[in-house]
Amino acid sequence: MKNIPVKQIMTDKVISVQLKALLTDVAEIFEANRIHHIPVVDNRGMAVGMISRLDYYKLQDHFSLFLCDSAEERNRKFFSSLLASEVMSKNIVTISADAPVSAAVEIFLENLFHALPVTSDGKLVGIVTDYDVLKYMYDREKTAALSASGSGQ
Repeated sequence: MKNIPVKQIMTDKVISVQLKALLTDVAEIFEANRIHHIPVVDNRGMAVGMISRLDYYKLQDHFSLFLCDSAEERNRKFFSSLLASEVMSKNIVTISADAPVSAAVEIFLENLFHALPVTSDGKLVGIVTDYDVLKYMYDREKTAALSASGSGQ
């Protein structure tokens, strides 16, 4: 795993938003996709922030949990007044697509992050999550176990 580049396990069809995207756009993305992090990019495609699903949930009216119609209306009004640049985490850490997966693991462990924007020449090219690392390790172990059991027959 140490020498496998991040680009081999990252998601390259990353969903991102621009700095001036409304939080209503972010809400639609979270509602329509099974993702937990949305990178925010500037007009050059550079990763400049991140919005997590948890950040999004924290901004929702707490009565949304009870499916209260008035809370949903308040959310729509509130979200249509906020920009991604106003709610994103700004001090993000990125990783190069060519960096080893072990470097991503170290960043995850040191910072308790769950996702890293992946860049090439500074531009967003993907996202790698702790889930991607776990899946890679699981698949590798599963393949090794199948190979070992198949070689004894």
